[in-house]
Amino acid sequence: FENLTSTDTIGFTTDQNMPIPGPPGAGNENGNPVLSAWWIYDPINHTLSSARDTFVVRTANGQYVKLRIEDATDQVFVLSVEPITRSPLTHSISVDASDAATPVHFDLRNGNTVSVADALTDLSWDLRLQRTQLATNSGTSGSGSGGAIDPALASLEAVTTAPTEGWSIDEDLTLPAGLGGTTFSGSPVLNGWFDYTNEVVTPGDRAYLARTATGGAVRLKVTDWVDGVFSIDYSYAGAGQTDFGTTD
Repeated sequence: FENLTSTDTIGFTTDQNMPIPGPPGAGNENGNPVLSAWWIYDPINHTLSSARDTFVVRTANGQYVKLRIEDATDQVFVLSVEPITRSPLTHSISVDASDAATPVHFDLRNGNTVSVADALTDLSWDLRLQRTQLATNSGTSGSGSGGAIDPALASLEAVTTAPTEGWSIDEDLTLPAGLGGTTFSGSPVLNGWFDYTNEVVTPGDRAYLARTATGGAVRLKVTDWVDGVFSIDYSYAGAGQTDFGTTD
């Protein structure tokens, strides 16, 4: 607990409707799957005690604290809680979007691909990738609060804040003739990520701002692309945050 002073912003599990601990059919309750691991059950005395694990909690206003349940005798909780620093890290991901028939949906908030049944209504995805195409969960692509901005900067680290205005949402676009010339739904900003010369796709030296389906700010840059396999660097400012620096 004492050594934890900062946290990344990616990978936070939000609350869910979960089965109540006990025999099957005991019912459901709203809770957090991560925090629900705080206890140890003694099957002989039928008591709960704290596992004394340290958790990182994102608060309602987007700040971060470290939390440990010290004791919970007779359901009276004793907590250790202290604020910690938000330190968004840059993550390097590889996404295979080479299948021209099946897009890949990526959750930038948790750093993983997600299975999507209806992209127009599902808010679990933030970035859709398919061959050279990029889409955000906005406009013609989805019902989320996605979008993108070109800050006209090459370095990812040079993108330090996200504005509140000027975001472009998705619309119908057309591929270059050499890439099929077909119409698709995508981000008019993010789809400027590559240069197409002599029928060769090359990532441009360009960094972008994107919004998640829930309106969070992300800075990202395509660093490599080989036949539909993307390499992307990105960092997530965190829920409700607009800057990418280390802050309290």
